[in-house]
Amino acid sequence: MWNPAAPPAPLDLPMGTPQGVTAAWIPVRATEPTAPPPDVREVPLVNRNEAMRFKSAKRAEEHASGRYLLAQLLFISGYDPNLLRIDRDAYRRPMIAGLDFPPSVSIAHSGGVAAVVIGPNRLAIGLDLEPLDVTRQRNILPLMASPGERKLLGKLWDEDAEEASVRTTELWVAKEAILKATGLGMGLAPQSFTAEGLHEVQIPNRGIFHILRSQVEFDGRPFALSLSYQN
Repeated sequence: MWNPAAPPAPLDLPMGTPQGVTAAWIPVRATEPTAPPPDVREVPLVNRNEAMRFKSAKRAEEHASGRYLLAQLLFISGYDPNLLRIDRDAYRRPMIAGLDFPPSVSIAHSGGVAAVVIGPNRLAIGLDLEPLDVTRQRNILPLMASPGERKLLGKLWDEDAEEASVRTTELWVAKEAILKATGLGMGLAPQSFTAEGLHEVQIPNRGIFHILRSQVEFDGRPFALSLSYQN
């Protein structure tokens, strides 16, 4: 029987987060590269068929931790997760099924951490986070930055690679949160829009998305965190 690595803990969201939005985080159990995937089929909100297809223990632990954490937040918010399930739409966005007006949700996991945010049905929300102590590579810029962002960050890479790595991570986290909030995921090319230095981003055919940023620590490790939402 799968159990979480530790109890969930509240997650402080950036200043300006809309009312009614709450979040929590949980550490993800560390695994060896050759370890077999644990059986997570009985974890609340885990799709049994999906769980059977995991090839790595790391992926199974991340998935189970996120779904377990979501179930805990739903329970605290007055829902019975045992009566609900998670469906995926055409872009593989997880959506709560079993309610007429389900809360909006977003799940993120990286760097040994899983985090979940839930909010009112009227909101579209997206959450992402990445550790800041992992060095990014300059060659990812064409894959995620608009032309203006590539020019700005390229100049910074020439001057201060350490600061450029942090800024690149922060930009990627902001864009990933927006991709999740739009519901398009990687169906929307991250290099097709600009988010650097902006608090609002206009996405064609989707409208305006707000973006909030912060730095948080998990067990003393610094992370970039972004929350995107649309009313």
